[in-house]
Amino acid sequence: MTVSHHGDRSSTWISVTAALIFVLCALGGPILELFLVDRVQAECLGDLSSEEKFADLIWLVKRVAVFGALAIVWPVVAIVAGLVADRLRWGYFTPRGVVLAVLVLALVSVAFAIRHDIGTVECP
Repeated sequence: MTVSHHGDRSSTWISVTAALIFVLCALGGPILELFLVDRVQAECLGDLSSEEKFADLIWLVKRVAVFGALAIVWPVVAIVAGLVADRLRWGYFTPRGVVLAVLVLALVSVAFAIRHDIGTVECP
């Protein structure tokens, strides 16, 4: 009797990809957003007063919370979707394909969040 270890490799790959999604959402999103939004604000508004900088700090804390939520939700979705695809084996829906699709959705959601925030910067 032979035991297939295909499921073990697939589960490991899903876990590694979920960790990658977490890092991209939790670290990459806020860092990229801070850089881009700060640059747009500097071009539109010039130097900010101390009160405006404090308001920006509060805004940044809220955005880190949003990206933190994305960083928790998307890896969980990736793990669940990957494990379901691994168990059910629906033709073209391989676990890697499903997890990569979730990775793309996570990156798109981060990009939309950043784009939304850049769009809300008001230029006089």
